This record gives sequence, structure tokens and C-alpha cells, in this order.
Amino acid sequence: MKNFKMGLMALALTFAIGSAFTTKATAHKKAFAGLFWYQVDASQKTVGSPIYSNDTKAQALAEPTQDCDDASAVMCQFGSTNGSLPTGTSAAGADSDHRINTQN
Repeated sequence: MKNFKMGLMALALTFAIGSAFTTKATAHKKAFAGLFWYQVDASQKTVGSPIYSNDTKAQALAEPTQDCDDASAVMCQFGSTNGSLPTGTSAAGADSDHRINTQN
């Protein structure tokens, strides 16, 4: 009986040590912060102050305040984490999460 208890203790200790070293890696998704959305001219440069503030792309598309119907422009709005970009800042090369095209 003594050997049986020792065996159970050893087994329990093995599981305890094993579980201490095998933790599940938790993927932490960073919540996407809202952006400041600027109107962009035909040369892909910002125009004026932000037309939306702290909005995701989906929010900006859901409640448009500016017309983006100029078919000659590739991008009509640019999203930036900076809320005070000077007019004329280049938005060329912005990734798809930071741009709203004229034809979505």
C-alpha cells in the first residue's frame, strides 16, 4: 500500500510539473484603434482637417459625410493615427486599412 501511495504521489507530481511548463499561449488581439480620416485630392495629398475622428474604416464607410464619387481619383480618404496632419501630406502608398477608394 505504501508503494501504491508513493506511485500516486509521483504521478501527481509529474502532472503538476508538466502542467506548470505547458501553458497555453494566448493570442492577444489588439483592438484596432480608430483613425483620423482626411479627404484626399487627386494627387493623393490630404486636404484640410480630419472629416472623421477616432473611426475605424468600417465606421467611416457606414456614415459618410463627404462624397467620394470622383471616378478619376484612386483614393478619396486617408486614415491616419495623427489627428493634426498638415494639409498636403502625401497619402500615397497607404495600405488598404488606411484608405477609402472611390469605388469600394
